[in-house]
Amino acid sequence: FRSSLRIMMQFTPDNMDIQAIAKEVNVIDGVRNIHHIHIWQINEHEIMFEAHIDFESNIRISEFEEIHERVRTILKKHKINHITLQPEFSSDCEKVIIGQGDC
Repeated sequence: FRSSLRIMMQFTPDNMDIQAIAKEVNVIDGVRNIHHIHIWQINEHEIMFEAHIDFESNIRISEFEEIHERVRTILKKHKINHITLQPEFSSDCEKVIIGQGDC
């Protein structure tokens, strides 16, 4: 019952270290920071990940796709299998790692 409730309420799985994941992504060349991270399960096997990723420069879509693949490789190590990234450049939003901030 408890496991089902945690899935329905979209809790972050207990074994996920959001700070550690953010550190791994933040060292990718071109990434200023990753923030507004949300990780949740939709069933016993699928873990979802969504976040905003702020870039150091105004990159092309092809460059974003390369970075997206590097992020996907990092997240696969954490058993995360569905990824949604929102690219940003020059955003004035508050950059909090967890949660939605002010944007």
